[in-house]
Amino acid sequence: MNLFLNLENKDLNIRQEKNVTITAQPSSTTPQHQDLDYTFVPDNVPQSFIHSVKPFFDRAEEIYTFWHKALIAYKKFNFRTPIEQLTSTVIEAFKTSVFHYKKRKIKTSFTQYFYGTVSGMFSAEKRREQAAYRTIPRYNWLEE
Repeated sequence: MNLFLNLENKDLNIRQEKNVTITAQPSSTTPQHQDLDYTFVPDNVPQSFIHSVKPFFDRAEEIYTFWHKALIAYKKFNFRTPIEQLTSTVIEAFKTSVFHYKKRKIKTSFTQYFYGTVSGMFSAEKRREQAAYRTIPRYNWLEE
């Protein structure tokens, strides 16, 4: 009996959509986040990185996306040195990515290739950092 009541009320339980009217359209004079140029990039992105990326990608969202990918790679390696000291490495990775893009060597998206390049360069930097901070002396164990 309860099953029959549910079948009868099934059409009543359907969500009714109401027509929604938008009262105010965004004006065309206000810039959208896709239209913002490089001057609107947040302050946590170094100016040297912005000036290096600006000739190729001049939108704030694109520049911030590249810096965010570099931060993700930086956090993955748990560096002792701050990211500000590794900005030159990030810029070098971006230039390498642009070179390979111009040579049509990138099979995936540019952002993915840039992340892979930054990650590879950061792994080399991490090895250099580990060698510099190593407290245990290395000895030649083959000749003992």
